[in-house]
Amino acid sequence: MGISLLNFPLSILTLLALRVRTSATTLIFAARARDSGETGGYLAKFS
Repeated sequence: MGISLLNFPLSILTLLALRVRTSATTLIFAARARDSGETGGYLAKFS
């Protein structure tokens, strides 16, 4: 019982961390693409 109580919040935290990290990298790539003016090239490369 203690294991399941511990695993539940840990899995939620892991999912949240993955979503935050993915959206952060997406924002970074979008900002770089906008700065270099190669939005289409970046989208094609990373999609």
